[in-house]
Amino acid sequence: MKRETKLWIEKADYDLETAEAMFQSSRYLYVAFACQQAVEKYLKAIIQEQTNILPPYIHNLPSLAKLTEINFEEKQIEFLILLTQYYLNTRYIDFKQKLLEGINKGKASDCLKKTKEIVTCLKKELKI
Repeated sequence: MKRETKLWIEKADYDLETAEAMFQSSRYLYVAFACQQAVEKYLKAIIQEQTNILPPYIHNLPSLAKLTEINFEEKQIEFLILLTQYYLNTRYIDFKQKLLEGINKGKASDCLKKTKEIVTCLKKELKI
């Protein structure tokens, strides 16, 4: 495995741990954000490993998924679309507030569960 790929994986695992910590502290919006970041970095690790090219500076998970050689199931793509909305751009406070109002413990728990499922699939792709 390439050194750069390993760096992406380390950062992704850190984000997934952060999502779990945010869930324990009831910071549900940040659970979803950290989940988005973890999946983004795993996709970028796969792109790096498969192409040996630096992944693009984008946060759109379905777009990143298309750059891989993985055949995602439709339900996985739907989750990637949902998860992408939780990429937080802190300059837009009103958007952040709408996201905050729309997430609760149950949604955060579901997000964390589905993220772990997709990360498991991505790890298999990386043979880890």
